[in-house]
Amino acid sequence: MNSRVLLSERLDAPDVDRGVMAHSLTQVSTVNRWLGGDRGLRWGVANLLANRSEMSILDVGAGDGTTLARLAEWVRRRGVQVRAVAVDLHAHSCGIARDKVGDGDGVEVIRSDARELPFPESSFDAVISSLTLHHFDDEDAETALREMSRVAEGRVVISDLRRSRLSYLGARALAATIWRGNPYTRHDGPVSVLRAFSPSEMKDLAQRAGLESVALASGHPFRLTLVGTPRKTAP
Repeated sequence: MNSRVLLSERLDAPDVDRGVMAHSLTQVSTVNRWLGGDRGLRWGVANLLANRSEMSILDVGAGDGTTLARLAEWVRRRGVQVRAVAVDLHAHSCGIARDKVGDGDGVEVIRSDARELPFPESSFDAVISSLTLHHFDDEDAETALREMSRVAEGRVVISDLRRSRLSYLGARALAATIWRGNPYTRHDGPVSVLRAFSPSEMKDLAQRAGLESVALASGHPFRLTLVGTPRKTAP
């Protein structure tokens, strides 16, 4: 699969059915949990935990917030207190996230555009984003990454799909079986793979966006995790 194919995803539409969307976001969260997304995020933030009693994490494009909630709980189990903030542009996503994790799991939910985050520079120890970057075209993806780098103090961690024939066939198989009952996931799963970045594209994008010490890991054949350090200009 030589280049990205930017077909529209149904979850990005403003007029989605909230109930169908909530079910679809649960399926997305399940993919994160079982197909390498959660593991990649933990790998990305793990070395920030040493000699630290508290930590702030921003999740950009957080969906229903459950991926962030699981990561925050994993950090807390290691003796580190967490301030967890979830950002998403879609009003329904924010409402669903508030219902699911906004109180009991201690996640603050804010509606905002990833390309113009409403936070000062270096506001968060770690900025993460899972299954979100492929929703943007190349220019907007670079802008979003620049914003993530701007508001991150220590680390930016991106977990997303890996564009490959194997990933596409896997998504098609899930669409025909497990995802068959949800029209959004059934459509968006394979389309998301077509929109996804290759390893070299993702690394190049991160470097153009101002990230340094960029490292890529593929703990699952369908997933990529990118970790980078924000490049801060001298005062």
